[in-house]
Amino acid sequence: SNISDELWLAEGFTQYYGNLTLKRAGFRTLDNITRTFNGLVNAVVNSPGAKNFSPVQASRYAVFADAGVAVDQTNKHNIFTSYYTYGAAVALALDLRLRADFNLTLDNYMQALWKAYGKTEIAYTISDLEKTLGSLTKNPTFASKFFKDFVYSTKKEDYAALLLKAGLVLRKENAGKAYSGIGRLEVYEGKVYVPATSIGSPAYTAGLDINDVLLKADGVEIKTAKDFEAMTEKHKPGETIELTYSRKGIEKTTKLTFAENPNLELVPIESTGASLTPEMKSFREKWLESAVKL
Repeated sequence: SNISDELWLAEGFTQYYGNLTLKRAGFRTLDNITRTFNGLVNAVVNSPGAKNFSPVQASRYAVFADAGVAVDQTNKHNIFTSYYTYGAAVALALDLRLRADFNLTLDNYMQALWKAYGKTEIAYTISDLEKTLGSLTKNPTFASKFFKDFVYSTKKEDYAALLLKAGLVLRKENAGKAYSGIGRLEVYEGKVYVPATSIGSPAYTAGLDINDVLLKADGVEIKTAKDFEAMTEKHKPGETIELTYSRKGIEKTTKLTFAENPNLELVPIESTGASLTPEMKSFREKWLESAVKL
């Protein structure tokens, strides 16, 4: 396969529109679409693949992610965020920026791309995409900075500020709660196995790796996933515990320092007890509701 730099748009933007179209058509509720957008934001803000690699780099990895087969275990968990998800998150950010700053929409941008490259069947490059955005907004400086920061680089938009314009609050889902960085534990034949650990997480920093077997945590014998969850709930971010685990039959110990849970949630502002202002309501409706009036 040939390597492509543009899959974050070609596949990711359609991913964004698939969900948005279902909401506009009445097949998704506000809660449905906020959960979808929350998943996009969490993926690009909290996953190591998006923290360390750009949308362009994610696109280039497609030949390995989609068709490549590895017999040996890979570190894909830490180096790749799907260009579908990554691109959809870029589309979300750009749509909100265009609406907030230029009285335009992502619909306008896609229409401009269609006229220039789709209808004419002319191949496009990333520089063409940037040029079209600059022409549409009449602000090449904005287009250049957007692509520099969010397409070629790993910077992320201020999703919280952008989503708040639509009366959607992005906040910590479990603020103040201890977080080990250990995902879903697998129990097999009475042993509790650690899944792949993410770079920068407490578990990764403690040296834990996939297929390690948890034995004890903070002096508590770990026989089920719930044992570890219950132990974690007793602690706060910043506290350190001792872990005993087995790796390839060799027993080891390490120290794990809990962090604050980084997972985010996206909720309508009216569900928080605050008011949905007329400006927020108008922004939300123009964005999420159909423009076709029957």
